[in-house]
Amino acid sequence: MIPNSVTCPACGAKELVRGEPVALEDVGEFRCDECGARTVFGCLMPRVVVEPMKGAHDMLWIRTRIQDPKTREDVHVLDLDPKMAVELTRNILALVRL
Repeated sequence: MIPNSVTCPACGAKELVRGEPVALEDVGEFRCDECGARTVFGCLMPRVVVEPMKGAHDMLWIRTRIQDPKTREDVHVLDLDPKMAVELTRNILALVRL
């Protein structure tokens, strides 16, 4: 079998894959080693950054930043208290569990 390459839609880097030639839309999940961009069935997924931060009166908040995969600019920013962040995570996991 001859190695084939897949081009990352975010940075343009080429990745070698084994097997027969296949379109990026047919690959279930692809992650670029260069930039870390994720592609699922040909759709570029947004980057999600979760970080703790302190607010007024030393109150702990969880900041969730959803970024554009190509430019890494913030598209949405959510500041949640830890309990709400846990509930949001549980709801998301309930949707994606198999």
